[in-house]
Amino acid sequence: MKHTARTPSQIGSIIRRIRTDKKMTQTDLAEKVGTVQKKISTIETGQSGARIDTICNIMAALDLDIVITQRDKSTSQNIEDIF
Repeated sequence: MKHTARTPSQIGSIIRRIRTDKKMTQTDLAEKVGTVQKKISTIETGQSGARIDTICNIMAALDLDIVITQRDKSTSQNIEDIF
């Protein structure tokens, strides 16, 4: 399944959804990543301060890839999505 995220909050929501779909707790994911549960919570709620290496480790632990694509601004319905 393909997900699009443009904000830390959206990234966190996707991580939370996939983690729960896999029947993992935040603690389970934290142990797999080598961090603490509080860091997973911070990322899932979209708070600032997440390191890119931690995000990459979480993605790997959830068997996900990060794909970067050109944004198509002409199809946006919301002006906020353009910026």
